[in-house]
Formats: sequence, C-alpha cells, structure tokens
Amino acid sequence: MEWIWRPFFDHEGKRTQIFTHALYQHYSAPQGFDFDTMNNNVDPIVDDPTMQTYNLDVKVAALRDWIDH
Repeated sequence: MEWIWRPFFDHEGKRTQIFTHALYQHYSAPQGFDFDTMNNNVDPIVDDPTMQTYNLDVKVAALRDWIDH
C-alpha cells in the first residue's frame, strides 16, 4: 500500500508531502531487489543501454508489478 503523508497539513497544506508505503515482507526488499553485498543471487540493475546486460526496463517493470500487487 502506498500513502501520501502530509505531516504539516494544518500549517502547510499539500506543500509538504512524503510518499510512503507498507512493506509486506517485513523489512525486506522485494524479491529480486535485495542488493545486499552478501546476496549473490540478485542481478544488479544495469541502466547503460550500450551494455549487453542492460536490464533497466525489465527491472522497472518487475518493481512496478510488485508495487501494483
């Protein structure tokens, strides 16, 4: 779930907003996005389209799907 939190709404209205969300897997990153140095099973995000391992579009789509579900 995502929320827009307006901590100072009474004073500043919508000018001060924080986008926040709830983690469904406790404090863990979504599967496939845990980039801890000890985790060798996750492909890094490669955003250079000249690289053979470019995967930014795939990673963005996967994260968007995770957020939407």
